[in-house]
Amino acid sequence: KTYRGFIISNIPVTESAILVTDSPQKRAFDFILSTIVKNYDYVPNRRSLLETYVLVTVYYATEGDDWFNNYNYLSTNYCDWNRVTCNNNDEVISLDLFANNLVGTIPEELIYFSSGSSTSLTTIMLSSNLLKGTIPTEIGSLTTLERLVLDNNKL
Repeated sequence: KTYRGFIISNIPVTESAILVTDSPQKRAFDFILSTIVKNYDYVPNRRSLLETYVLVTVYYATEGDDWFNNYNYLSTNYCDWNRVTCNNNDEVISLDLFANNLVGTIPEELIYFSSGSSTSLTTIMLSSNLLKGTIPTEIGSLTTLERLVLDNNKL
C-alpha cells in the first residue's frame, strides 16, 4: 500500500483534499514523506504515522507558522511538540492550543481519534483563538473525549 492510500483508507475525509496543491492535507502528506519517511532515526508505527498526519494537518489548517507557541512542532516525534501530551504508549491524549493564535478552520481529520485505531484523546482545547466556520460534527464521535473547549472563537 502507498502512504497516501494508507492515510486515505484510515482517514477517508482527507481523500480529495490530499491532492489539492497547498491544502493543509497535501502539506501534511508532503511533511510525512519528506520528514518522517526519510528519517531513519525515527520510524513510526502505523498509528503514529496517522496521528502525525492529523496533527500536522491541524498545524497547517490553522496557520501554525504564526502560532504564538509552536515550539518543536514539525519535529519528527509529535510527543515532543509543545502543547501535545502523550501517554506512555506515545498516543496523543491531549491537544491544548488555548490562546495560541490559531487562524482558520478545525479540520475534519480529527475524527481519526475516534476510529478505534487511536482512542486515547481525552482533551481538545482550542479556545481563545481565531477559528472560524463550523465545528466538524465528527467531533461528536470522539468517544474518549472528556473535555472539548472551543469558546472565544468565531465558530
